Amino acid sequence: MSNGWYLISYNGKTGYISSQYTSKSKPNSSPSSANVSITEAIAIARRYIGYPYVWGGNGPDAYDCSGFTKMLYAKMGKTIPRTSYAQYSNCQKVSKSNLKAGDLVFFSTSTPISKIVSHVGFYIGNGYMIHAANTRQGIILDNINSNYYSQRYIGGGRY
Repeated sequence: MSNGWYLISYNGKTGYISSQYTSKSKPNSSPSSANVSITEAIAIARRYIGYPYVWGGNGPDAYDCSGFTKMLYAKMGKTIPRTSYAQYSNCQKVSKSNLKAGDLVFFSTSTPISKIVSHVGFYIGNGYMIHAANTRQGIILDNINSNYYSQRYIGGGRY
């Protein structure tokens, strides 16, 4: 947040949202027990938008990409590996056309672009993911078909 504004990405565009339209309520405040539905996990993920990214972050106040997806899956009662590479290596692979809400989407964010997984997002449907992007943006909503992510897409996965 800078001067009361959050940087967000939506529908392939970047913009700002005033902090007056957001809240920093604890995302864990509903449902706290494991085995929430995918719909509830998406609602929980949405409440984290605006939270900071910290490399190696496992929460509860900051996450990296794989720490964020690991936490969401734990809320759904599933244990998944800690790193994006291990999450991809151990999931059931899903084609982009068969992605469902709650799946994971994997990318190579290295430069130059490689085929090695280095980033993961939580797919919420209709081409969108919520993910811990980087230290500048934190946790955001993003389109997996944007120019940046479509070039770096490696695959989808399901647990």
